[in-house]
Amino acid sequence: MVTDKAQKFKHLFEKYLHFVSGVVFNWVIRTSVRVPSPRRTIMSTVSLVSNNGVLQGFSSPFTSSTNPSGASLTRRGRLARTVVVASLTVVLVAGFAATSGAGDEVVAATSYTTVVVPAGATLWSVASAYSDGDVQAMVEAIREANNLSGYDVAAGARLKVPTL
Repeated sequence: MVTDKAQKFKHLFEKYLHFVSGVVFNWVIRTSVRVPSPRRTIMSTVSLVSNNGVLQGFSSPFTSSTNPSGASLTRRGRLARTVVVASLTVVLVAGFAATSGAGDEVVAATSYTTVVVPAGATLWSVASAYSDGDVQAMVEAIREANNLSGYDVAAGARLKVPTL
């Protein structure tokens, strides 16, 4: 069951990545990146030296651009980038939650009564003595609780019988 969920998640995630990498990414790039036009600057030696002796026109580590290409995102581009990152985060968290078993049924703790099997008793007779309705379901519950592979029980054996 977990592998089935993992396969479904993998398929959906691959479709999502294909969609994002194709359609959305191309739209974001076309509509949200502003590339500045190349400018020519002619700097003379007079403009490099100011009155206070600080060199102007040279980059310093505090004023340099962090984007070497000069392209900047528009408001729509920043919004699209935020939406894409947030949606990828949601998809990944949902996928990990699905594969980890989150949201599965929570089974309540069952209490057991220990019974010593009398001579000549069968698993069916023990189950029918402690069952309120469906005896077959009680037989399967006793088998599961005691890790029994078959339906045979020996006289004097201790069995855990679930109480309802």
